[in-house]
Amino acid sequence: MKKICFLVSFLSIALFAHSECTSGNCSNRKGIYSFTDGSLYEGQFKNRLFHGKGTMKYANGNVYIGNWVKNERVGKDQLTFANGDQYRGDFENNQFWGIGTYRYADWDTYSGTWANNLANGKGVFSFASKERYEGELVNGKFNGVDAFFYADGTVFIGNWKDNKNMVRE
Repeated sequence: MKKICFLVSFLSIALFAHSECTSGNCSNRKGIYSFTDGSLYEGQFKNRLFHGKGTMKYANGNVYIGNWVKNERVGKDQLTFANGDQYRGDFENNQFWGIGTYRYADWDTYSGTWANNLANGKGVFSFASKERYEGELVNGKFNGVDAFFYADGTVFIGNWKDNKNMVRE
């Protein structure tokens, strides 16, 4: 199985020493904050922290649109990656956490439960090849007694462990 690991390395925010408020009020209202690496935050501030609605355009091309609380991404939001991948769903502590959908640029999609930036819990992984896995994921891998629907119409209902079909593999 491809793309089962959902670890996202672009979710950290670092405040750089020479970054600055370039427009508005970056203390307690709305403003634009520019980073030395070229990243740009535009949105609401409270006590000089990102707080409220805002958009972060990262230097690497990723774009986050959503809610912030004390510089952390929280709530139902969207992160679009420069490569075309996109996550829409819950964030907590700057991580995918809760219910969300991750769509890869090639249209493979996972919809379900997340924890620590990984698919964890019940969900559906749909492949562009018309195959689909429905069931439990643990740390981004198929695990449990679940169903896999193959493109040829075959349905496997059985045990999966760490992405391996325990009958076929």
